[in-house]
Amino acid sequence: MPDDARHPVPDTLKAEVLAAIVEETNAFRAGDFDRWCGAWLHDARTTETYASPEFGLNVIRGWDAVRVNMARVFANDLRCKAGERGYDIRNAEISVEGSTAWAVFDQRWWNPDGETYEDNFETRILERHDGAWKIVVSSVISARA
Repeated sequence: MPDDARHPVPDTLKAEVLAAIVEETNAFRAGDFDRWCGAWLHDARTTETYASPEFGLNVIRGWDAVRVNMARVFANDLRCKAGERGYDIRNAEISVEGSTAWAVFDQRWWNPDGETYEDNFETRILERHDGAWKIVVSSVISARA
């Protein structure tokens, strides 16, 4: 039996973790690179993986490599017009043990006309540092509509 079955995670703690995830996504949508960077732990363990039919499999390890890759994404506006699209997070499951959180969820993006643009299955691992949740691992499996 998982520990959280014996010790449920308080809703307030789950909300803090989800808020950190939403902040990172909103910074991405806004095209605010510095704000986006602030959502991440700047550490050699930081990892970002992304898999989609359009872009294949990408595994980026270490904060420096993640930062450089995403600076290119922001600079070349490769954010897939995220600022024009809406999104929601569904089926979120969040576990917390000490200063580490694990979240899995579905994220749907839609075009301004309401049509689904992309359905993602996402995973985040976050750590709390100085009272703030920071993303250490992001994994996105995407299916474009």
